[in-house]
Amino acid sequence: MKKTKVTNPLLRPGNIDVDRIVGSHEYLLYKRVYIMDHIIDRPDLGFIPKMLMLDSINHDPIKILIYSPGGSVDAGFAMCDVMGMIKSPIITVGIGLQSMATTVFMMGSPGKRFLFPHARVMLHLPYGMMRGDEKDMAIASKQMTIIKNEIIDLLIQQGIKRSKKQLLKDIDREHWLNAEESLSYGIGDSIITPKIYKEIFG
Repeated sequence: MKKTKVTNPLLRPGNIDVDRIVGSHEYLLYKRVYIMDHIIDRPDLGFIPKMLMLDSINHDPIKILIYSPGGSVDAGFAMCDVMGMIKSPIITVGIGLQSMATTVFMMGSPGKRFLFPHARVMLHLPYGMMRGDEKDMAIASKQMTIIKNEIIDLLIQQGIKRSKKQLLKDIDREHWLNAEESLSYGIGDSIITPKIYKEIFG
């Protein structure tokens, strides 16, 4: 029976019985990660521990299915950082992407970022509530500008086919794209077909 040494610091040292995982309901966790809701500031509950655990078991491709309206920028950046650090190839499959979910989707391995045929993608500037006096508002405004530039730089780094100036102009308001338009924009590499789906998920 196959045993794999666990090096993930989030798990107690020991052995994971990979055959048992594959042969049980844990199979879905072992092979796939789902983002099917808002991205929230609770990384302890799901995505990050799953990614680290799967990467610790072996370096087989990790498959991430995303249908999300976006959410927390800080949580999204944490997810992107983990995706960029682990050794396992990452296949991202976008069913519907908005806001920060698009950035997470783009962290998939080049050539392995797929969109469903009727996926809709939306980009927009980060926004949030500003509270406090004039000085607090100025600090918050500065942070929003920093976050905006970090998101744009990351998207361009991951393959967006627009200049920073054009991207800023496009996302000044909600910028919606269908699957074909998204590919032309540099969001994703291919539209998934039944054949590709079977190759990825079996």
